[in-house]
Amino acid sequence: MKNSDERVLVKAARAEGGSDSMLYTGNVQLWRGDTYVKADRLTASGDEQNSKVHAESPGGTRVRSNLQNVRATSDTLDYDQAGGTIHYTGNVEATKQDMIVVAPEMTVHFRDNNVTDMTASGGVKVTREDAIGTGERAVYDAASDVVTLTGKNAQVRDREHGLAQGPTVTMRNKSHNVVIKGATGERTTTQHPVKK
Repeated sequence: MKNSDERVLVKAARAEGGSDSMLYTGNVQLWRGDTYVKADRLTASGDEQNSKVHAESPGGTRVRSNLQNVRATSDTLDYDQAGGTIHYTGNVEATKQDMIVVAPEMTVHFRDNNVTDMTASGGVKVTREDAIGTGERAVYDAASDVVTLTGKNAQVRDREHGLAQGPTVTMRNKSHNVVIKGATGERTTTQHPVKK
């Protein structure tokens, strides 16, 4: 990678390629500033304005990464600096500050080295403090610090406030507010614990 501002260090058993693209195989580790990727196979291409990385770990091992302050494990990872996206697929488990997201697939968008939003799909579990939310899809908006879960049985559960369930459930961090929206003909449910 042609980058004069940040040093890039890659360790691997084997490397091949040229000035535009490199393929690294065998216990690959890449460091660049705060960025870290560990995989069995990694392809890096581009320059300092448009670097792309594809990482995969077939055979039961996992890709481990720390990109844009999102620590994650997944089966594959695609990073596109110019497009401002990171796409994780296969058994994704990601941590962003106090939030843990588990899903089959997740896409992170970023601008100026800051995450703007994250979208997870395929059956999602989101944990924030004492609340656990589930749904078919989850969208995290960084500006409002809100997670919106959608799906037939989207729900948020915590010990203090109980269960909130509906087609659209919104989790807010630290304020413990949950917003439930139902469509025409769809039911919403809330269950609250009774204090003695």
